[in-house]
Amino acid sequence: MEFNKTLMIDDDSFLLELHQMLIDMAGLKEYFTTESEARSALEHLSYIHKNNQEAPKYILLDLNMPVMDGFEFINQFQERFANTSFSTKIIIVTSSTRYSDFKKAMDYPFVVDYKTKPLPEKFVENLIMGTDS
Repeated sequence: MEFNKTLMIDDDSFLLELHQMLIDMAGLKEYFTTESEARSALEHLSYIHKNNQEAPKYILLDLNMPVMDGFEFINQFQERFANTSFSTKIIIVTSSTRYSDFKKAMDYPFVVDYKTKPLPEKFVENLIMGTDS
């Protein structure tokens, strides 16, 4: 079975720890990484690209973060990786229920879904395993 590498970017340390724990318990820890800020996530992705490593299939991205928000991340991601071998898909995971945020996010071709927090318990596990969530 082939698993999907997944990166979660969120400034909520509790949320990151919770999902990391759930993924560890499912035995899928090597397929899941977290970043607490968007800039460090971009640097992580740049390192992956530079070293010809496998990019995450999915990025779970919070919109409301300090320093660099989710939309700034998406713009930087598009600028840096749009013409590369990355086939990464972004899933917005946010507390924002504003339709304008949803519409803006879904206008990007690599944003494939918009979820509001909290995610169902097995969502990330199912995403990694490639099963319906």
